[in-house]
Amino acid sequence: GSFPVISNTVLRTSLGCNGNFHTAANHSASSASSLDRNYIQRSTVPSYHFQKSLPRLPVPKLEKTCERFLQSLKPLVSAEQHAKTAEIVARFQQNEGLVLHNELIAQNKRDKHTSYIT
Repeated sequence: GSFPVISNTVLRTSLGCNGNFHTAANHSASSASSLDRNYIQRSTVPSYHFQKSLPRLPVPKLEKTCERFLQSLKPLVSAEQHAKTAEIVARFQQNEGLVLHNELIAQNKRDKHTSYIT
């Protein structure tokens, strides 16, 4: 189906030639100084230090999420693959997508301490 095409394309884009995700952790300590150019400023503050002070993001509407997905897919697949995927997304949106979205909203209401993204 069209999902394997999407997955392979996304994975090829995300993975480097050696099959590893591109992260600073993949580089040795000796190359740390060369990585400094990737940062505006290095910080000793833990990543989640300000988490409690950040506003919670609203859960986007399922329809908007599906629209954004299809729009982002356009440059990656053929028109035929995009049309087929749009049909699959429409079915998903009416069935399991609706159930999953409602579960996400319920979970977001329960977890007041963090955003639905985390």
